[in-house]
Amino acid sequence: MMNKNILYRLIKLDLTQFATFENAFKDDDSPLELSSAFRFSYNFDDKVVSCTTSVIITKNSAPILKAELDSYFNIQSESVAEMMEHDCLLLPTGLMTQFASLGYGSMRGVLYAKTMGTPLEKIILPPNNIRDLFTTPVKFCKSK
Repeated sequence: MMNKNILYRLIKLDLTQFATFENAFKDDDSPLELSSAFRFSYNFDDKVVSCTTSVIITKNSAPILKAELDSYFNIQSESVAEMMEHDCLLLPTGLMTQFASLGYGSMRGVLYAKTMGTPLEKIILPPNNIRDLFTTPVKFCKSK
């Protein structure tokens, strides 16, 4: 278990998917539905955690916006060493929450910027309390 702070830095954001379906959007009183998901991966050579934030917004069961944003975090070597168990990296829930929060917050800004001047500009991705989503650490093991 970690006894000190994990040192990392955000090194890259990459919008890997962005699609809008404006023809499915009707500016009426029917509610929007939001689905969001997070995926994590770890590159042992570069000591980089990737957190993919996926968002799908639908209205009347029809998709009106889909987006995926990859956030890359470089973890300092000493912090990586503290998270290692044998040949596996154990990503703590607090760090997953932090990375997902940064990714989701960045996604909010990306969607705001990308939909400006379109009928979808009225849609604002709401804040999301990510803290309770991650209850167990994720283990990444080196392939043999």
